Amino acid sequence: MAFFGYYALARTAKPIDELTAVRRLLGGGAEGTSAGTLEGRWSDGDWQLAVIHQGWGLDANDLVAETGAPALTVYVIESAVGIVEAATVDSGSWRACLNPDDAVRAFDIPPDDAGTVAGTTELATAWAAAAGRTADPEAVAAAVRQYVGPFGDGVSAFLTALGFRFG
Repeated sequence: MAFFGYYALARTAKPIDELTAVRRLLGGGAEGTSAGTLEGRWSDGDWQLAVIHQGWGLDANDLVAETGAPALTVYVIESAVGIVEAATVDSGSWRACLNPDDAVRAFDIPPDDAGTVAGTTELATAWAAAAGRTADPEAVAAAVRQYVGPFGDGVSAFLTALGFRFG
């Protein structure tokens, strides 16, 4: 069975699923969203990761506006591709894909939207630094190339490469 849904990463003192943007996604019905189901929540210090099955309409910029800290989302399509959206308070946001070759070939995502491995690695490494983490650029590049997988192994590898450790 293929996974469709979000991985949402934010630095917050309250549970991530209590953030307005996440609650809106979990409740569905708000304009521009469809309902998702919280599958799990993990923490790494004051950083929290939520996995949300299904749903549509979570924006990293909304998480940044609410928390005042960098945030990152990955929307997974058919367990194959992850659309990364990352934002910071000072430098704005960017989008690119995990598994960009399949994003273009199998899902007709425009190449400029999918990004390149090198470009995504550079953006992700800079985002990690803004988030107070030290990324491993070689591991980031390997994760960007990776098939996401039905259990999110590619997303986990990406987050680990960015310097996060969720148990």
